[in-house]
Amino acid sequence: MAANRGRAFALTVATLLVISGMAAVVLAEIGREDVARDELAVPQYVMVSPDLIERFRGPSDRVNVTSPTGTLTDATDDGLRVIFEEPSGAFSFDLGERAETMTLLMNTSAVMRDRGCIIEVEVIFKIDLNKYYRLDLFIYPTYVFIGFEPFWEEGGEGHRTAIQHDVSAWTALMVEVDNGEATVGIDGLDRPTTLPTVPSFSPVLERINVRVIGVAEGRQMVIDHIALGAGELTFKDGLHKTMVPDGKDFAFTYIIHADRAYPGHLGLMANLSEQYGLRGTYDAWTNGTDRYYGMDDPEFRDALHVLQGAGWDIGLHAGSNEPMTTEQVVSSIENLSQEFGAPRSWSDHAFLPQDLAVQGWNSSSDHYTADLVSEMGLGWAHAWHGTAFRNDLNRIGMGYQAYGLDGLPLYRVSKDTSWDIYGDHAADLDQWLGAWAMERSLIVVHDYFAYLSYASNDTGSYSVLEGLEGMQYIPWGQLYPKQVLQGAEWRALPQFESFLNWTGGHDVWFTTLRDAYDRSQLVDRVLVHEYPDKVVITNPGDAPVQGLTLYSRSMPDYALSHDGTVIHASKGVAASWHFIIDLGPGEMVVLKKVHERQGADSPSFASALMVPLAAKVEDRASGP
Repeated sequence: MAANRGRAFALTVATLLVISGMAAVVLAEIGREDVARDELAVPQYVMVSPDLIERFRGPSDRVNVTSPTGTLTDATDDGLRVIFEEPSGAFSFDLGERAETMTLLMNTSAVMRDRGCIIEVEVIFKIDLNKYYRLDLFIYPTYVFIGFEPFWEEGGEGHRTAIQHDVSAWTALMVEVDNGEATVGIDGLDRPTTLPTVPSFSPVLERINVRVIGVAEGRQMVIDHIALGAGELTFKDGLHKTMVPDGKDFAFTYIIHADRAYPGHLGLMANLSEQYGLRGTYDAWTNGTDRYYGMDDPEFRDALHVLQGAGWDIGLHAGSNEPMTTEQVVSSIENLSQEFGAPRSWSDHAFLPQDLAVQGWNSSSDHYTADLVSEMGLGWAHAWHGTAFRNDLNRIGMGYQAYGLDGLPLYRVSKDTSWDIYGDHAADLDQWLGAWAMERSLIVVHDYFAYLSYASNDTGSYSVLEGLEGMQYIPWGQLYPKQVLQGAEWRALPQFESFLNWTGGHDVWFTTLRDAYDRSQLVDRVLVHEYPDKVVITNPGDAPVQGLTLYSRSMPDYALSHDGTVIHASKGVAASWHFIIDLGPGEMVVLKKVHERQGADSPSFASALMVPLAAKVEDRASGP
């Protein structure tokens, strides 16, 4: 959309201003690799009695690997290593094997470091004499497109589905076909569909084509194994730590900036929050201008109180939309504190002198604000590191520090804004956002009220989003609240309300920005080590951790036992299970695994297919 392109342009300009404003100060994100969060097992699809398992630890007599110039393949002790000597590369597995089901496990951690990376996996089944099903996945770092194309050689019409999913270090894929049906899955997120049938269904997996584009030269990926057959398929997973408390499905919060906000926006959001349980943080301007509202306007101040009464925090958005000295920012904080209580967060746009990445970091400047933000306990510097590479902040952590900002407590927001999350997917939110509940995600969305609502008056309906049916377009840059659409009624966009209705089918932790950050800092210190016979959890902090949630995307075949207390796994709304544990300050707990559901319908985690792979990461079995 044009509106979204405008926002991307604004972010680019802000980023350039950050670079020029910081001069010689180097900003660097301090994060963690996704792989560090998975202590024991590599999640994967497990096939009962496969007809072929190729692990690529040496030459293969059943799978022929081909690659063009610029892509190197080599069988190693870890699997098939693929090296990309150019920004794009490809390789194929020529199979020609009778099979209804295929699983593929690959380590994509190196290539997925490149934000523009796309991995395309194309699986071609010959299902009759001259008929084919083609199933493909386009895997981006934060979402996946799945395509189903029956009879593609004849130009048959196919269809696609999409999943917002943060790809992990290990990527597990499956494809299963039957006559008139196909299922494609990634990391336990399986999507079935109906396809045309054929008179004589006899599937042969002809080949698998893999193409990678947008990677740095020299990047590698590793194919751990391919399995083919017709046996029963199960997705198996280990335990993962989430910042979401008490076994809830996912956590969600908004951080809304003051830009172009109307009093009607605040009242609308307060009503929606009361209705749906939504919570968030609004970072306000204490000083308004001739175009924009601030806390100094009585009507707007009253509306802020209404929003606060609906459970929202009121933070500070650099004090004003105009330059401020340190003393003026101190005055803004005092005024806000007297009216709404001490602000618990700061945000800015990196173009005013008091902004952190401009002069706010410089203690010798008249616009120094970093110490004030430190006293608040949380800040957002509008710079490249302030928006995460992922949507689920469990993957990288919500809190971080940046060089040049002297230990300032900073937070990240999720990659996507509201319209990216639900705008084009209001009709299929269960499909699109299904990973949130399965992976117990922490979603922190930075946005503006004008992108969640539209204005209505006697002359029509108006939106800053271009092309919405029945609405006139008003560019973001022309939306001056004190001058435009005065007296209009603000209403929730239908897509936004559809999203809120969708959340009603889940047990959501709606929270404020600061509470999400504080929880993330608390849980992030907790150490979880999983072994074949036990789970060891350590809280090194001096505060208790209540409701720590460990989840698995497959049903555990065990309970956890400690001092005579047995903790059974519970199921969330999606296909993931969880244990809830309370930890005291400095406490280490050893929880023994008590197997209670192992049987033919619930294969053991250490199955025949998984043992060789798990052995690489289970060397800690003799640990505490």
